[in-house]
Amino acid sequence: GSQAMGVVVGNVMLIVGWALLMQVVKVVLPRVVKMLSPFAAVDRGVMGALTFPSGALFVGQALYLGISLGGLVMITDSQSQHEFWVGIVVTLGCAVLPALLFRIVKKGVPERAVYVRVLDVEAKWKKILMGEGEWLTVKPNTMWVAKYQSLIRCYKQETAWFNVVDMYASLATAGCSAMVSESLVGCGHIMSGLACISSLFL
Repeated sequence: GSQAMGVVVGNVMLIVGWALLMQVVKVVLPRVVKMLSPFAAVDRGVMGALTFPSGALFVGQALYLGISLGGLVMITDSQSQHEFWVGIVVTLGCAVLPALLFRIVKKGVPERAVYVRVLDVEAKWKKILMGEGEWLTVKPNTMWVAKYQSLIRCYKQETAWFNVVDMYASLATAGCSAMVSESLVGCGHIMSGLACISSLFL
């Protein structure tokens, strides 16, 4: 229980720290560029990538499974009432977050961002690894794609919402991992559940 609390707190601190670092870089970088060359400017895409919530989303998605598992372990193996309720809050937050992100993507695509297919892809490896098109912001001044790229970059317009499925699958995986069984049959059921969830990723 206490270890799970440490995992959750540590991961949240990493997300907050990374988001703050990105904001600092966003303020400092243009000044440094101006000092080096008065007529130069930082690329709009770079500035968008440094704008909240880009950094927080990128790191948060990487740590989402660990935070979810920590919250669920605090519920199933809590050492105090305080830990139990913290686990409830963390788990509820992890359950609500994908729905909020789905709402953002649903509203932003195609109103603020569109996926444009490129007819002539220069190299086959690029088509395989990066797809046959790219995401473009409808209103360039909003830098929507740069700020939310970690949610949609791997998907096409028709499946832009699929990241939400991945996150809920991760939450379900954490739920199975947090279960404790003292029998081989119970362990088998847990492993079967994990196998079914893993198939969703494929």
